[in-house]
Amino acid sequence: MFELRRPRPPLIVDPDLSFLNSMKQDPKAQQIPPVIAEQGKKAQLLLANPTQNFAAVFVNPFVSDPHGFSVIRFAHLHRPAIPIFILYDKESPISDEDMKKLAVQKAFPKSMGYAEIARLIAPHTLYFDPSAAIEEAKANSDLIGKEITADDSTFLSIRADNFLSGSKSFFDIYVRLSQNHYVKILQAGEDFSPQRIAQYLNKGVTHFFLRKEAQERYLGYCDQITAAIIKNDKISAEVKVSQTLNHGQETMNFLKGNGISESNLEYANNFISNVQNLTTQLNPEKHDFLKTFMADLAAYEHGVGTAMIASLLINPLKIGAAQPVKIIGIGSLLHDIGLYKMDPALKDEVESKMTPEQIQIYQTHPTVGAEMLGRIKGIDPVVVQAVSQHHERRNKTGFPMRLGTGYINRVAEIIGISDEFTRLIKKQKEDPKIDIQKLMELTIYEGFSNYIVDAFKFVFFSHSKDTVKKKPTLKTL
Repeated sequence: MFELRRPRPPLIVDPDLSFLNSMKQDPKAQQIPPVIAEQGKKAQLLLANPTQNFAAVFVNPFVSDPHGFSVIRFAHLHRPAIPIFILYDKESPISDEDMKKLAVQKAFPKSMGYAEIARLIAPHTLYFDPSAAIEEAKANSDLIGKEITADDSTFLSIRADNFLSGSKSFFDIYVRLSQNHYVKILQAGEDFSPQRIAQYLNKGVTHFFLRKEAQERYLGYCDQITAAIIKNDKISAEVKVSQTLNHGQETMNFLKGNGISESNLEYANNFISNVQNLTTQLNPEKHDFLKTFMADLAAYEHGVGTAMIASLLINPLKIGAAQPVKIIGIGSLLHDIGLYKMDPALKDEVESKMTPEQIQIYQTHPTVGAEMLGRIKGIDPVVVQAVSQHHERRNKTGFPMRLGTGYINRVAEIIGISDEFTRLIKKQKEDPKIDIQKLMELTIYEGFSNYIVDAFKFVFFSHSKDTVKKKPTLKTL
């Protein structure tokens, strides 16, 4: 029943298309065709696809959109059993010690070629066809180890054949016996050999389980390790700017390509890092809507991009007090949380593509989002108000209340203009002919106060692109 039938491919994530093509054209690729991704987002989509099976993941940390550490974390989230390797051009960007902490097996130079990758995953290319085993296992009532009783909702299921790596497990592994009944079969840190896994597969075990709380703790640990790696003095400024974000790379790429100074980029980077840390203080695990929103790649990406833009308006607007800075950060990141349960067709916020009924629903999202955030203990009321008003415009063209001059929260205006700009950046990526500056002049500025518009123009469309005077810290946030 356990058979060598079809090798599982490696996922190779690297920004160099010529390198990826060389992997595909290697003679060894005829036996084990690799799956390739030149962007982090594409890799994440592949990893999130339950029908796609991989023997291992090879990641170049310098991949973009988002960058490599985000892909590594995503792999730990969606494929915690699959071994992860680092690819590098000249020298490994992280130490052996840090790789161990991030549960990365090893780092390899890209010059090693695909034959070596194929050799590395050879023990992992076993493919199991469970159909016959499942039929036979129906009559098998044997229990393995000591039974425990636990709520099914506290466990995460993982396809059993994802463990055919022969590598160490970073989690305690369980087999589900029946509803709410489990038995632990592997201690974290032990090797899970393909032969041992085959025995379970032949008994009809299609999935193994791990405790969700253990995985969540480990993902948080990975975030801390990533942050520590980036703070290392040996890491280049380029890597620091790009890698710590995990999100918002589209906005960062635009800013870098349009003359925003290195000090501004670093300021925005640190600001986002601090805001992300602050969101953990809101206890997302106690609020399903907040946890779900933060797990939505597209929504969270837009929130990070908006917060990044808003951060660069803080100094020109002479906002120095700690609390307003914190409010701008949290409000910008979570401004669209009211969209998270709505029809996916509404999330692009393009009213021209909506029916009248959809527009009516869509225009409630600021109010819905404010109501959600208002349920979070400790959140500043100004954040709630700013989220409720971020689509209001001083010329009364906004929604949902059609407020005008003198009635709109200043933070809401900062979030609103940053939101508009972030969406135009995305549009320009899809259509390079779009003139963002012209569109801002013709369709956006009239909805905002003069001092907000002047600050915005100074930061993004003036010759002086360096407006930052200091780095944000957790103390100022």
